Amino acid sequence: MMYINLIISGALLWGVKMKKIFALVLAASVFFSGTKISFAADTRINLQLNGLFTGFRTQPVIKQGVTLMAMRELAGYVDADVTWDDYNQTAHLRKQGATLTMKIDTKRASFNEVQIELPVAPQYNNGRVMEDILVPMRYVAERFGGTVGWEESTKTITLDTGKDPLQIMEINQPKTANPIIIEYDQALKDAYSANSTLLNLSESFDVLNEQHSDTVDQLSELGYAYNLDSQPFTDTLRALKNIEVTMSSLPHNEQMVRETTEYMLRGTLSSIAQNEMDLQIMEENINLQSATVKSMKLKLELGMVSETNLKAAEQSLEQMQVNKEGLELIIKGERANLGKILNLPMNREIIVLYDPTIEAIRQVDFSSYIGEDPMIKLKRAEIDKAQYALDTVVSDLTDSKLQKQADLMTANRAYDDAVRDLSAAMTTTYNKLNQIAQNQKSLEIDVQKAKDNYKSMSINYQAGTVTLFELDTCKAAILNAEATLAKNEYTFWTMTFGLQHPYLLLE
Repeated sequence: MMYINLIISGALLWGVKMKKIFALVLAASVFFSGTKISFAADTRINLQLNGLFTGFRTQPVIKQGVTLMAMRELAGYVDADVTWDDYNQTAHLRKQGATLTMKIDTKRASFNEVQIELPVAPQYNNGRVMEDILVPMRYVAERFGGTVGWEESTKTITLDTGKDPLQIMEINQPKTANPIIIEYDQALKDAYSANSTLLNLSESFDVLNEQHSDTVDQLSELGYAYNLDSQPFTDTLRALKNIEVTMSSLPHNEQMVRETTEYMLRGTLSSIAQNEMDLQIMEENINLQSATVKSMKLKLELGMVSETNLKAAEQSLEQMQVNKEGLELIIKGERANLGKILNLPMNREIIVLYDPTIEAIRQVDFSSYIGEDPMIKLKRAEIDKAQYALDTVVSDLTDSKLQKQADLMTANRAYDDAVRDLSAAMTTTYNKLNQIAQNQKSLEIDVQKAKDNYKSMSINYQAGTVTLFELDTCKAAILNAEATLAKNEYTFWTMTFGLQHPYLLLE
């Protein structure tokens, strides 16, 4: 009897061990989805996206000869926005004015408000959340400009969306259904029109013109009643000079306001673009971290990682999501500020079309730039004003003359300081721009290397020698390289404008 029990116990123990071994093999086949496992290789459907092999995040389902693909994944490939009405179990996909509406478990749908019938009804896959919804792949892709094919020999679905598969970064692209799209020159005109300071300067000139006319009349009257070197006549003459200096300064002030407005516009556009690049990188990192957490949960069941390690990975994912939400709020604020600058609706997406590029930096003659700088011209006007006040002092023995001499010295010092500060700022900026230009070639090489690596990994993924996670990591590397290159160009674009208008470098 004891012998029989030992045999039964041994058999049970062997059965448990075999289950664990099978679980480990199954887990490996899930985690290393790119590796060819003999019993799973024939069931996997491959995906070729715009000519390069990649993998489905959710394996599609074939129903009645129709391929059903995860809706959110497909929408991402064709650049369609997805909204989900949970109460009505209805999905809305939108792209550039086109709208496709589908409901779970029904073939009835609508495209641009025209009733249609789907080949197969959308359905849930493994749950009842939007991420688990499967939709007819070919029908949905074609509604948004995609082309779907099938290669029987490799069990591969091809999806062509007309995009460069190696151009990962999306810069200055609309993300809403009804954006405001304007050219840069028009945006600049709108910014000028929305700037109240420019209007105030125009009104100030009219007021000063009247004051000048009145002062000339007053001076004429005083000339009959007083000697030309009398205090009343001298004071009025000095007032007239001050008005004329102020009037001559207004064009320089207007120039500075206009250039400051454009500098602010460039800075805002550059900041939005760079923050949106960071957001794309953050989203890609969240996807990678989500995959890591998913695999670690499987490993935990197999005793391959500790709960502490899983908890740390989950906390890292949560922090990434919090950072993403914070960055989205920053971008929202910047876009609202752009609307304010252009006097356009702040609740609408505004796309300004422009192309920041890096050009060769020629040797700059700082003195010519400084000589034409409006701030320097205003400093010179202050010197002229102080000199005239000193020249028109009636008596050499008064405290007034000493004060006027001090004012002249102050005006000269302010001018010299401004020239020195501008020269230093231009030197620093010029050197930075040269460094940016020199870095450009190296950054372009980094982008090409990342793309070449991705192409190689795509082939290896199809061969089953690398995982989808490793392929996605290469995609993230392209994204980072493209962002670094683009940020280099945006920084150059903004700083070049500052170099051409040196006083802006001091702000």
